[in-house]
Amino acid sequence: MRRFLWPMLALFVSCCSTAPVTAAPLDTGGRMVAISLDDGPWSPGDRTGKLLDVLRDEGVVATFCLVGEMVDIPYGRSMVQRMQKEGHELCNHTYTHPILTQGNIARQIASTDAAIERALGVDNYKTVILRAPQGNTKYLRDKQCYGGRPFVGWGSHGDSDDYRFSGAHVLQVANRLPAGEILLLHDMHETPERLREIIHELKVRGMTFVHASALWVNPCGSHMANN
Repeated sequence: MRRFLWPMLALFVSCCSTAPVTAAPLDTGGRMVAISLDDGPWSPGDRTGKLLDVLRDEGVVATFCLVGEMVDIPYGRSMVQRMQKEGHELCNHTYTHPILTQGNIARQIASTDAAIERALGVDNYKTVILRAPQGNTKYLRDKQCYGGRPFVGWGSHGDSDDYRFSGAHVLQVANRLPAGEILLLHDMHETPERLREIIHELKVRGMTFVHASALWVNPCGSHMANN
């Protein structure tokens, strides 16, 4: 029953992003940016499917930070399969989207790993990166890594605030995104039309699109290559 409460609760409490986690994105010198979409897969109105259609049509890859509860429904499983097939990056965003603590982190990360494994039909699959709900790792002993994987944020310019501001504000943030940064969007709040406009504006500025892991300095080891 709890998993079906998540979509309603998420509208009110899940998307309130705070400061990014403490590591910093890396501008590799190219004109690269990453688009990240949090809190899905989001099924009402086939939202995630329509966003994937835009990404496919525009020839753009993105990073989807997945909530395990949302993966564990039939729609979610099919969307995760499509994300992987179409070259997008999967990111573990916990199972029920709580603020992470030492007491819940193991269960939250492992349960989401397992949900993604079930969706993909593979064993021992782990995403390369994690994202803490609200970017909040202040209650963790290690605020940058868990199990050798980094918590990837969005840098100092990438928070679109799309859960509380109008489309004009979101577009302004996206259009000013510096090279080497990660744009934080939310699956449930983005419309296909706005995503397409964001992509077009970034393309006009000469940006190319990579996975979030390609732009993040990994404090758990060496810098990660785009996977």
